[in-house]
Amino acid sequence: MRRRGAAQAEGPYSVRGGHQHDHRVITPETSIPAGPAHGHITVEQQGSERVLRLCGEIDAVTVDAFQDTWPDRPLVVDSIDASQVTFMAAAGVGLLLRVARATRLAGRVTRLPRTSRPVDRVLEVLELQSRFPRR
Repeated sequence: MRRRGAAQAEGPYSVRGGHQHDHRVITPETSIPAGPAHGHITVEQQGSERVLRLCGEIDAVTVDAFQDTWPDRPLVVDSIDASQVTFMAAAGVGLLLRVARATRLAGRVTRLPRTSRPVDRVLEVLELQSRFPRR
């Protein structure tokens, strides 16, 4: 069941503020999901690395919209770019932890090389910095 306020992804674009924005899909495996106007989450292929990019307010609505595009499959990424995050709710932290766990179970490590002050502060308060290597 779709939650209220969650945008629906159709094809290689995202929805922000009710307007569709075209994004280039790099590989067939890469998905560019939808997100609400205040925040969005994308997965991008950069060379041989898969990057989870978080922008704006990462709250339950944003995470739910993203997870609608990744149903019942683990998301394995090499790094997370959280440099454009302005707010991180518990749902965002949960997403980071699930992604890190799925990546670890795949025998890899999720790096968090780029963050914003709100992300750093949440990870510090929750004592989770050690779960996300910077390099």
